[in-house]
Amino acid sequence: MSTFEIICAVLIVVLSIYLFMEKVKNEKGEEDLKNKQKLIEASKERLSLFDNHIAALISRNFDKIDKSNDSIDRFVANPIAFLESNAWYFQEAYPSFVAKLKEKGLDDNEIGYCCLYAMGLKGKEISKYIGRKSHFNDCSRIRAKLGISEHDTNLGLYLQSMVKE
Repeated sequence: MSTFEIICAVLIVVLSIYLFMEKVKNEKGEEDLKNKQKLIEASKERLSLFDNHIAALISRNFDKIDKSNDSIDRFVANPIAFLESNAWYFQEAYPSFVAKLKEKGLDDNEIGYCCLYAMGLKGKEISKYIGRKSHFNDCSRIRAKLGISEHDTNLGLYLQSMVKE
């Protein structure tokens, strides 16, 4: 193989690697854009519910209050969708909290579970809401990843203090 052929082969390899990296970068950018859109949608949906409920309460219009309550009931009726939406909201509202959970190796479901704790729910309430018989296994797995034992502190209080940091 001549020097010219070797140089051409190296250039083709380098160009191929560059094009591949650009494709990956563009895909990452598209993924980041989709994630940002999810964050915005989750925040807008939550704020809209809140604004409508406040307006109904201020006006003391019982029909508006009933409609607002119905909207909130529909919003939380699907636990899986709500957990995802709630996690996106927390990522926007409390980015350092979610980042700390991710650093500790928690997956998206565990982060959603932690967000419910951070909202002030108790383990039994969360288990009932998401349709699990026991919260012990979920709590134990989360505690292990966070590096705390069941004797160290209440998980809900621990997570609420993390949000405040």
